[in-house]
Amino acid sequence: MANKILIVDDDVDLRELYKTTLQNEGFDVKTAENGEDALSQIMQDKPELIVLDIMMPKIHGMDTLDIIKATPETKAIKVLILSALSDQKMMDRAKELGVVDYVVKSQSDMSTVIDHIKEALKA
Repeated sequence: MANKILIVDDDVDLRELYKTTLQNEGFDVKTAENGEDALSQIMQDKPELIVLDIMMPKIHGMDTLDIIKATPETKAIKVLILSALSDQKMMDRAKELGVVDYVVKSQSDMSTVIDHIKEALKA
């Protein structure tokens, strides 16, 4: 059975690009465009890994992460942050909340991000 991954990003082009690329790698991929949609998807699908953007409408990515990690049914799900923000305080806070990785979009190409995702699934 393929690993279930949820991509949460408000950028539709980026979301679809990651979805297609990961599906081609053999992963079972769902998407959500904001934190609110992500939270209902997570409860429904129970993904093994959530690839989470930080700057999103409705529920901010860090608040979404907080909720995921504070909820008994979802706290064990691995979360990888994929964000445009390279703010050290944000990275530290994400690590405190238990993310397996924090990847800065501008510092990573697609294949690097896919490698980070594969590593996160092994973690």
